[in-house]
Amino acid sequence: MSKINKKILVSRLVHNITFLENLAESASEDQDWREKYNCFAEISPLTDCKYISIEGMSFGNLITEEYYLFKIRYIEGVGKILRISFRNKIYSIKRIINIKERDKILNIIAHEIL
Repeated sequence: MSKINKKILVSRLVHNITFLENLAESASEDQDWREKYNCFAEISPLTDCKYISIEGMSFGNLITEEYYLFKIRYIEGVGKILRISFRNKIYSIKRIINIKERDKILNIIAHEIL
């Protein structure tokens, strides 16, 4: 990644998000979501009724109004078992894409939990 592209990316990472981890020891226990990581992200909604293709993930005509793309710098340990908290909303992680498998940027597709 060139220095110019890196500066452009960093300038877009303006939203402070928190990754949450469930500390409950078993599925029968009440869920206990606690902060695990904090970072800055670029957040974009995946708009409804449009053909969207992201790294081989195609949405077609699916209504995607509650899906969002979170773009962050690479963080070791981010996985689907975590959730994202942003502005008093919680998002369930559906897919994580490590761009070009270079451990630099992660694109995270998440669904808002209503």
